Amino acid sequence: MLVLRARPNGMSTSRVGFSISKRVGNSVIRNRVKRRLREVVRQADLQNGWDLVFVARGPAAQADFQQAQGAAYELLRRARVLCDDRKESE
Repeated sequence: MLVLRARPNGMSTSRVGFSISKRVGNSVIRNRVKRRLREVVRQADLQNGWDLVFVARGPAAQADFQQAQGAAYELLRRARVLCDDRKESE
């Protein structure tokens, strides 16, 4: 449903981008997916200094908010960019 690209940016803030192609659906569906992902990222406690790009795949169009949140958090956890991960690794 989602792919995450994460790279350190050497800045004191993190930047997040979203890529939703026309394969996901029409503009209404793409914008809905984008709004859901923005809200997921807004609620996440991210570490500073990362550039993140979420790429939505076809199944993202049918996902509800909880499914999108679960998929995004799993990717963020695996990329070790959540602030909670810092505590676990110490």
